[in-house]
Amino acid sequence: MAFGVRFASLSNKKKQIECNQLRFKFNVLDDWISGWSLAYAINEYPACGTMSEGINILKKIRDTKLNSEQIEWLINHQIILFEQLKKVKKLKEERKRLNQEVKSAKEQLSNCQSEKESMAKKLLELKSIETSINQRLEEKKNDSN
Repeated sequence: MAFGVRFASLSNKKKQIECNQLRFKFNVLDDWISGWSLAYAINEYPACGTMSEGINILKKIRDTKLNSEQIEWLINHQIILFEQLKKVKKLKEERKRLNQEVKSAKEQLSNCQSEKESMAKKLLELKSIETSINQRLEEKKNDSN
């Protein structure tokens, strides 16, 4: 069974174990195929590692010069893909942050509108009281004349 299909079918806990085994084989045993599989696993399951780690693994494999031109081409394109995915992830995080700011601003605007309506209502009540007081003062003034 191909690695990708097998890896995708694992539970998250088993994926993490698989990632740790691949990392060991790549770092300690210098097995480039395990490194390639780890880079794939990082792309498939972000808890396995960061995109930067995946890029570094692929660059290390590419720099060993033990591979064919086709594999080197594939690695270079995988690195480009990882770099684009990093940018997309960063943009998504920025969008999420901006959405939170917009939500907060909308809540503040709503609160301000409610406060404005409340103040306008109180102002009308005060004007009504003022009008009533002025009428009474005018009546008293007229009664005393």
